[in-house]
Amino acid sequence: MHSVYYKIYARIIGLGNGYGYAFSNKDFADIGARASIDVALSKLAATGNIRRIARGLYDYPRYNAEPGGVLSPDMRQAALAMVVSNLV
Repeated sequence: MHSVYYKIYARIIGLGNGYGYAFSNKDFADIGARASIDVALSKLAATGNIRRIARGLYDYPRYNAEPGGVLSPDMRQAALAMVVSNLV
């Protein structure tokens, strides 16, 4: 049996090849309780696997070897995630 943490991380990696995908805790409501989801997202953000863009909004960071760093969040994806999750 996999924990909520691993189920969420597997879904993040699987959706949109991970990169540029923005999401909120509501996208994982079918996986477990809200508190468990919030804890898992916090742990994923603390370890650097995902990035917290704003309160309740996260993304899977995109990297570019050319400038040698993390790219800014995709604002279209972030806006879509906010609308779908009713964060607006």
